[in-house]
Amino acid sequence: MKPFLLLASVAALLACTMVSCVHPGTPKTQHACGFSDPEMMATMGICMLAGEYYIAHGQWPATREHLEVQTQSVLELAQGDVTDDEAVEIASFLDRFDLVELHKKGKNLVIHYRITIDKKTVENTLMLRPKATVDEIIHSSIEGL
Repeated sequence: MKPFLLLASVAALLACTMVSCVHPGTPKTQHACGFSDPEMMATMGICMLAGEYYIAHGQWPATREHLEVQTQSVLELAQGDVTDDEAVEIASFLDRFDLVELHKKGKNLVIHYRITIDKKTVENTLMLRPKATVDEIIHSSIEGL
């Protein structure tokens, strides 16, 4: 996938953290699709940012600040392809996390995060493996270490 299209996809997925895919007849508290599930989007967003950083820099992000730099890169490259509201959502994505810990384990990256969603604290640990594309990195991730 071309870098621009991949970054636009990242921007769109991060923006989806606040999108609701509620179908008629579905209670508003029930998620009708994965893109409206904030817990799934938190995992997807953090994996995509770490994967994008890895592809762009040839190494895993080591700090939250590295992920913030990658978020800014996504915003810059997606400029004109996202609405102002989506840009605000993307820019504030990492602010939703109470904790983001990154550390290498061999060639892999272990991400531990905590986020409060709908008054529920979600804590997760996952591992990303180095691959040639962000999609491959995400598909190779292992959750719940």
